Amino acid sequence: MKSLLLLVSVACFALLLVANGTNAQPYPWDEDAGLAETVLAWMKEVEAVVRARSDPVQRAIVCRVPYTDIVITALIQATNLSRPKIMHATSRLENMGLVKVSNNSSGQWTITPESEEAREKMKRWAESWCVGDDKCDVVH
Repeated sequence: MKSLLLLVSVACFALLLVANGTNAQPYPWDEDAGLAETVLAWMKEVEAVVRARSDPVQRAIVCRVPYTDIVITALIQATNLSRPKIMHATSRLENMGLVKVSNNSSGQWTITPESEEAREKMKRWAESWCVGDDKCDVVH
């Protein structure tokens, strides 16, 4: 329900932006670079939330990685998903600046947060999405 509300909110916001453009009225951020950066950052955050939450594989990663580094083979076993599906979702999360993949000290490929900021962001999302939700334990 929250994701539907978020999508509707984003759609309404986008519609307002388009409608405002047809009236040729200036946007408040046209003259305020700081406000423009804030709006852009907010829009990127909304896009990341919608993308990550709408993909069950990305959601499964987001619900785990802020709390512990994830060995890819363990994630495959926990979710019963194929390596290509997990790697594709991981790649998308990497492109959003949320995670990175590296070799751990045992030589295993591991998914970790890109930064402490990314870790905290994913923790907030996971606390909202994953508590009491077995969908984060995806089985396909």
